[in-house]
Amino acid sequence: MGDVCRCFGALSLAQPAGRPGFGAFTPPRVQPGFASAPARTLVIAEAQNSLRRQRTAEAARMRNKSRKTEAKTRSKKVLTAVEYAKFDLPQSEADLAELDRLLGAAYKAIDRAVSKAGMHKNTAARRKSKLALARQNVLVAAGLYKPAGSAPEAPAAETQATSL
Repeated sequence: MGDVCRCFGALSLAQPAGRPGFGAFTPPRVQPGFASAPARTLVIAEAQNSLRRQRTAEAARMRNKSRKTEAKTRSKKVLTAVEYAKFDLPQSEADLAELDRLLGAAYKAIDRAVSKAGMHKNTAARRKSKLALARQNVLVAAGLYKPAGSAPEAPAAETQATSL
């Protein structure tokens, strides 16, 4: 242990080591006409660049998070309005004006999240489709809309088969 203390006892953080190139950093001498940067500045520049990149990424993450949160909030408001509309069925499409206003705001928030790279376009399409389908289900339940693929209603007497 004593040998180790004697070997490293001369090292001090307060003063540089006696020989150049050992211990404290000494910049290399630059001859006139040669512009060479020390290798250490490259390491510092890379470290600063990575720290800047981290700060930038964190700021972008927070912006994206707020956009996605806004889109989710607007979507929830539409779905809540749809639930209320199911209990009090509309008499005409004009009764759904408030729902249409909320739906437009949700579409706008979702499209903004896509345009600013906060949400993938397929995710946005899926969410918008879900909202449109919820509105369509209210119209179907109220009898104001009949889906294109549905078969026409047949009278009850014709649906019974009489085969003996």
